Amino acid sequence: MCFSLAAFGTPLRINDPKCVAKTFPDYFERFAAVTKAAPVIAIDGPSASGKGTVAARVATALGFGLSGFWCLYRLTALAAKQAAVDWADEAAWRRLRQSLMSSFQGMIFA
Repeated sequence: MCFSLAAFGTPLRINDPKCVAKTFPDYFERFAAVTKAAPVIAIDGPSASGKGTVAARVATALGFGLSGFWCLYRLTALAAKQAAVDWADEAAWRRLRQSLMSSFQGMIFA
């Protein structure tokens, strides 16, 4: 999922789209419904290596927007911890994801 988010509608091939079948079965359909082609630069690296700083500077220099989707993962983990979701309980994760998706709708993360 993170690679498709990084690509944000640009040509991208996911070798196994079923990779999200358990946790987010309709991910790619929802993703397609909210994306449009835009220039994207993905910056990857280890934790605390300055990716966010570099991304902000590159976006500013090029006049691009900056999406902070990394916070979605942190917010999901926090919500799971607060709800005491068992890592192995797929149904509980699905319910959590559905409740978060409605909470995140229309929000911009930066």
